[in-house]
Amino acid sequence: MKSKKMLDEQLKTRIDFLKNLRIFKKASENELADLASSLSDMVVHKDEGIICKGDIAQNMFIIAKGKVKIHNGEHIYREVGKGHVFGEYSLFNTHFRTASVTTLETTYLLKISQEEFKNLLEKNPAIQLSIINSLVGTIAIQNELEKELAEKKTQIEKQKKELEKAIQTKDRFFSLLAHDLRSPLSTLSSYLNLLINSELLSREEIIEFATKIQSSVENVVDMLDKLLNWAVSETGDWTMNPQNFSIYTSLEKATNLYKEVANKKNISIKLISTDLEVFADQNSVEVVIRNLLSNAIKYTREKGTIEINAIEEDKNIIISFKDNGIGMGKDTITSLFSIDIKNKNKKRNNESGTGLGLILSKEFAKKNGGSLHFESDLDKGSIFYFTLPKGK
Repeated sequence: MKSKKMLDEQLKTRIDFLKNLRIFKKASENELADLASSLSDMVVHKDEGIICKGDIAQNMFIIAKGKVKIHNGEHIYREVGKGHVFGEYSLFNTHFRTASVTTLETTYLLKISQEEFKNLLEKNPAIQLSIINSLVGTIAIQNELEKELAEKKTQIEKQKKELEKAIQTKDRFFSLLAHDLRSPLSTLSSYLNLLINSELLSREEIIEFATKIQSSVENVVDMLDKLLNWAVSETGDWTMNPQNFSIYTSLEKATNLYKEVANKKNISIKLISTDLEVFADQNSVEVVIRNLLSNAIKYTREKGTIEINAIEEDKNIIISFKDNGIGMGKDTITSLFSIDIKNKNKKRNNESGTGLGLILSKEFAKKNGGSLHFESDLDKGSIFYFTLPKGK
């Protein structure tokens, strides 16, 4: 009699345990009782395998006590404990296991085989419907988890690409910095050494060296300005604030800024634009204007001419910078918007640079909803067209 009472208590404890499990939530008390009676006990010691990847799946397991890891031999997918059910699909379909299960501590399991489940269904067919209903709910949860996982994977991929871009930007930044700073700083150092160590220089020679030092310093400052603007643009830290503003005012500001530089080469700058409004980020637009005007001056011979104009065309304003300078050959045109420093070694008109000014200008034009393109003939000059949306 005592033995039967103990069995009844064990059965009741098992039923209470089962009814709290996700997969048996929809089962009735009678169905749980029949299921509890069909489960067999199993003890597996620490670091022993319960399932091996590739095994034929014919058993469902429930962890009554203990902890296991689900893995593929190299990577651990999950660590689970009491109340976790695995292998439930094997009750309905024989397949190969896609992962291994190994104990992390001595683990007590409840187990039922596919054959035992079939025998149970003959006795109480309603159990199948209860478990299927629970499995359908589980599949819905898994679908949501997979959707969430896919979104996180997409986010991780995006962050990975952003990180790779940031690393590439950093590498290119320092490569260009090291490459293009070396030459002007070496020149600067040479002229300073001459000034410091020579006691025989005339005033005219001192002025000549000082002028060259000033030019070298201006080149370094200009290059650093373009490098820093490009780096900020590449990392996405440049805030775009589009608004209506007069493009003539911005062109006039740049013309006044570079008037002295142009005068040194006797270059005439003609601003023939009318007062038109654009809708764009004024700071980035003025960076483009300064870059294009600076390049035009740099590659125009002495006593040359630069014409700046802005015209309205459909929904856009087209700003053009036309010079009668040295122009570009096919090789230069092909590599003009390349960041590769190997393409920046060639000097034109005794001038050189990183090429970042044009790359930055093209990116800013695009971010403002416009474009940047050009026409050029060797020894005849170039025209750069900067397109922006018309003011609203």
